[in-house]
Amino acid sequence: MAELQAALAELPVPTLRLALGEWGFWLPGIAWLAPRQPCDALMALAVGLRDLLDEHGFRFDRKAFRPHITLIRRARRPAAWPAPAQLIWMVREFCLFASQPGPQGVQYRELARFA
Repeated sequence: MAELQAALAELPVPTLRLALGEWGFWLPGIAWLAPRQPCDALMALAVGLRDLLDEHGFRFDRKAFRPHITLIRRARRPAAWPAPAQLIWMVREFCLFASQPGPQGVQYRELARFA
C-alpha cells in the first residue's frame, strides 16, 4: 500500500469545478448523480491516474471512467426522477479508499488524501 500511496502522491491535482445535475441508475440498484457536462480536467486526472497505475504495475478496472457520486445502493429505479438542481462541487483533492463488503453493505475507509 505504501508503494501505491507514493505513486499517487506524484500525480498533480488540479482544482476542478464540477456541475452535478444528471441523475442515473445502474443495476443492481445504484442511484447516482453525475456532472451534466464532461469535465476535461477531471478526465485528464483519470487518464493520469491510470497511466501512473500502469507505470507502477498496479492492476485496476479498465472499464470506461464514468464520473459520478453514488447516492443510494439497493435502490429501486424511480418511475420519474425529480428535476435536479445544479450542484456545484469544487474539488481540490482526491482520496484513496479501501472498500470492504459486509452484511450491512459496503464500508469505505479513507487510506490517504492527495492535494
